[in-house]
Amino acid sequence: MPPPSVGAPSATGDASSGDTPTLTWKQQMAVDIDSFKRDDALRYMKVRTAVPDEDNPEDPEFIALLSGDPRSAGVIIQRLLSASEPPELRAILASQLPYTRGHWQEGAAVLIRLDPDPAVRKALVEIMRYSEPPHALVGLQNALEDEDPAVRSAAARTAGFLPAASLLEADLLQVLQGDSDWETRAAVAQSLGALKIESAFPGLVTALGDRDRRVRLAALLALERIDVAAAAELDEVKSLSRTTGSLATTARRILKRGRAGGEN
Repeated sequence: MPPPSVGAPSATGDASSGDTPTLTWKQQMAVDIDSFKRDDALRYMKVRTAVPDEDNPEDPEFIALLSGDPRSAGVIIQRLLSASEPPELRAILASQLPYTRGHWQEGAAVLIRLDPDPAVRKALVEIMRYSEPPHALVGLQNALEDEDPAVRSAAARTAGFLPAASLLEADLLQVLQGDSDWETRAAVAQSLGALKIESAFPGLVTALGDRDRRVRLAALLALERIDVAAAAELDEVKSLSRTTGSLATTARRILKRGRAGGEN
């Protein structure tokens, strides 16, 4: 179940509205933690030491403790920065950040580049869908350059949930053309289709020649979503329609829809 809101505004203000930057994300974290300690020391200690049930990562008591209290965000970020917390726990903690509704977005985006464990970085990437620009875009850019393919593919998938990710079109197309991981390339194609980025159409046509069949199918489906009429005119689609399998089935559907004026 997604968080009811994306969280608190950036701690550094909104440059587009003329706000004067005040605190860095680390300074905001320190302020929030000091306030938490002063106002509710007992709850602070519970959040600072909370761990889920060993047999249930979705332990409802653990989740309830971390959720709905903006002050928890700073504590979670602090725990993510701690080398003493095991990676499995830090990944679970990261996934809870949006539910705090606190100041988490900028810190999480930065940690995608800094955290040493790919499972934690992946968890941070996946919560970017609940973040806002510019932090969501910074986080995705960091992740698309990650050395771990699971982190890159998570970023590619997450982009499809963020309308603002259309601003990363050049980055996404570069990954589509050059990433070594087929899952990441396929996820990029899916996201370009979900975002309906018309200018990505030529890059997706090129991806119809990808060495992996799953990437070719993702590109074909994306072309269908962006402009089915234009896709139906492509020689590549006509050629695929004469083959067999899921690619052929999809290509024939595109041709049929193209003849019908784009209707289902």
